[in-house]
Amino acid sequence: MMTLRMLAECTGLTEKTLRNYMRMGLLRGEKSRGKWQFPPEALEALLTHPYTRPSIRRQGRILVEDFLQGARGGERACVVLDLCLAAPEDGARLRRALVESVNRSVPPVRMVYEQDAAQARVFLSGDAQTVQACLAACRARCDG
Repeated sequence: MMTLRMLAECTGLTEKTLRNYMRMGLLRGEKSRGKWQFPPEALEALLTHPYTRPSIRRQGRILVEDFLQGARGGERACVVLDLCLAAPEDGARLRRALVESVNRSVPPVRMVYEQDAAQARVFLSGDAQTVQACLAACRARCDG
């Protein structure tokens, strides 16, 4: 299960936007102990829905543009990965690994994930060493 915050981090959308999608019936979850919980299928539906997909893709472009404009100092990195997925469960495993590594990152790393059937695109931006650590943690989790 994913929280609203995890969905926001994975898509680049704000929690407010995700709540609007819930009100519109585009995102379904359950409230447990005062927090929203979403099954993996809810993220799949969000990533592929014709109404929400353009917004998620736009967030990836915004992440890259922010990086290129150099609004932040220090050693920064922006990584865009296009990955082929051998099976549908590979996308779920990759997302879980990414969300887990991004949630643990200090300083924070921004992430956007989008997926078409057998192709995933991942955007990561932040401190260069932290982005590298996120990628290494994700690779270790996916390979292990």
